[in-house]
Amino acid sequence: MLWAVWAVDSLYYLEELISIPLNGLDDHHPDIQDMAHLRWATGTAISALDLCAAVLARENNLKKGKNEFDMGNIGKMKNQLPTPLQNWVSGVEADSRYQDILDLRHSLTHARVARHLSLGGSTKISLKSGTDRNVLEIVTIAKELATENVEKMLVILPTL
Repeated sequence: MLWAVWAVDSLYYLEELISIPLNGLDDHHPDIQDMAHLRWATGTAISALDLCAAVLARENNLKKGKNEFDMGNIGKMKNQLPTPLQNWVSGVEADSRYQDILDLRHSLTHARVARHLSLGGSTKISLKSGTDRNVLEIVTIAKELATENVEKMLVILPTL
């Protein structure tokens, strides 16, 4: 769980980093910066949740073989978990932010991202939920998604 906590902490760092002026260090194209920040945020948020899923699989003797579980694996076997953990998995799966961040992470990794450029250079990213968000908003959504769910897991685990 420590790795999941550190992943969440890095999202707070990223959010702060985006908010400060770079003072001469911003010679990279704004689109490159946006894509780097989006990959960091989406990949890290999903990784934090996947790390929780890996803990659930190990602690409940579901892991077989060399590969660790992720949210997709644990979702398929959640009926073999204690009720509080089933509820945690179902809650993550039902969270529209999870689907938005997961889909955006997949797009950034395996496809293209729908973007809208507006006057003033602000990049808007189209999310599957039908909303357009700027990069900082997406980083904040990813941070909040990971924070809330890792914190819930940290509360549940000691009670089992």
